[in-house]
Amino acid sequence: MTGSLRTRLVGAMLSIAVLVIGATFLLSGPLIASSARRDVGAQLDGVIARVSVALDDGAADAVLDAQSRRHSAQLDLYSAADDRVAASGAASPRMTPRELAAVRGDGRTLTVRDVEDGEWVAVAVALDGGRVLRAARPTPVLDSTRDAFVRVTLIAALFAVILVLLISEYLARTIGRPIRDMREAAEALGQGDLSHRIRSRRADELGALAGAIDRMAEHLAERVEAVEREEERLRTILDGMVEGVFVTDGEGRIVLTNAALVELAGGEVEGRSAVEAIRSAELHEAVKAVTEREALEIEFEITVGGSRRAIAAQLAPLQGRPGVVAVLHDVTQLKRVDKVRRDFVANASHELRTPLTAIRGFAETLQDGVPNDEMRERFLRNIDLNARRLQNLVEDLLALSRAESPDSEILLGPVDVALVAAGVVGGLERRAAEKSQALVLDVPDEELLATADGRSLDQVLLNLVDNAIKYTPEGGEITLSARRGDGQVVIEVSDTGPGIAAKHLDRIFERFYRVDKGRARAEGGTGLGLSIVRHLVSRMRGDVSVSSTVGEGTRFTLRLDAP
Repeated sequence: MTGSLRTRLVGAMLSIAVLVIGATFLLSGPLIASSARRDVGAQLDGVIARVSVALDDGAADAVLDAQSRRHSAQLDLYSAADDRVAASGAASPRMTPRELAAVRGDGRTLTVRDVEDGEWVAVAVALDGGRVLRAARPTPVLDSTRDAFVRVTLIAALFAVILVLLISEYLARTIGRPIRDMREAAEALGQGDLSHRIRSRRADELGALAGAIDRMAEHLAERVEAVEREEERLRTILDGMVEGVFVTDGEGRIVLTNAALVELAGGEVEGRSAVEAIRSAELHEAVKAVTEREALEIEFEITVGGSRRAIAAQLAPLQGRPGVVAVLHDVTQLKRVDKVRRDFVANASHELRTPLTAIRGFAETLQDGVPNDEMRERFLRNIDLNARRLQNLVEDLLALSRAESPDSEILLGPVDVALVAAGVVGGLERRAAEKSQALVLDVPDEELLATADGRSLDQVLLNLVDNAIKYTPEGGEITLSARRGDGQVVIEVSDTGPGIAAKHLDRIFERFYRVDKGRARAEGGTGLGLSIVRHLVSRMRGDVSVSSTVGEGTRFTLRLDAP
């Protein structure tokens, strides 16, 4: 840009110089001729004044000859009758009657004539008595004057060109550098570099323009920073949401999203359409419908990572411009919890109905009368058995509720596992002895501390050992052991019972799940013991697992953190 500016400045100033010099050449000839004629005319006026005085003192021819030689001028004297009565020097063209009349009328005339040997200037003056005196002189000086003027003009033109080049270079440097700086600043701003500044110290208009660009850059940087802060705040809010969010433009392309939606869609979705990001016909139809009317709520299912997800979506049109904003809630867990709740209510109702039905049946039979005391005693024992079963079920339901409730009190602290295990074994030895089972306690003699809640750990071990006694046949063996391992305390309850098939192991901790429902009820089980165990161990920040081999036995393993 600077080179172009320099070229334009040099061209403009050279053009001006050429125009001035050309105009000078064009005007110099007439101006020089006019000036020379005026000078010759003035000289001839002086000659005529002196000659007119001399005519009064002598003969006309002698006077004119003498004065002609003296002043290097041709002199002519005309009488009142327009006759040339005297002349000196070379004969010049006679004056016409019209010219003589003009002189007598005006008193003085100046004429210019071209003759063979050059240009002549003649001044004619009217004298007394109607006479006319004319003085003429050639002007050969014009050519030499013009040549001298041309030489001077050419020299001046050369100096003018040099001066033009110097001035152009100065102006190019003075104006071009700040213009280049402003261009670089504009290019930097256009490329996003908002830190670029000109910082000009000039006090002229270019300095004011540079200052305006710097102020514009400052304001632009502040606005961009504000927009970036707002965008970052919005991004933080969006990425902090568990719901997936996306915004589309007027063409249905996603222009804004958050981390939850990227996870839900399985990858980046910006620039894609909603149906490409979330493959759901219901969502696609909803996006099209929302662009034409008010907000809409839908539910649909999609497959993510090989598993089905239930999605509840709210869609609304953007205000002030075309597009849609959608919020997607993953309600899979809610629906699963709702299903678990419904199943729990159904199972609990069934489990409660069974002993209540038995109690009601035996009670009605007793009311109708029984044939003998033996039958009455058997009915009463069945009523008592089902009442106890009902009581156990209610107690387990309450225990499960407490285990699942975050409001129930769980006080974690150092607990001696060996001492708790010994108490559980001591309390169940009689029941094991009734089935001729060996109940073995395998714990170290010294204190074995784990981070747990004493009452919860006691209930967990009690449920596991009690289950083992129930389902282990007579003459079997149940072992409760505890040891340290990898910064944890490992507790195991194993038995030599019938074992559990592998297909049941994944569901063994579910509410009311039984491997053998008939046998479980006969043993007085409620189907809630292992679910209580899982929740209590989880509340104590531990882990419980099960392994089993059909025909050999089952092993439950608890892992609790060591303090």
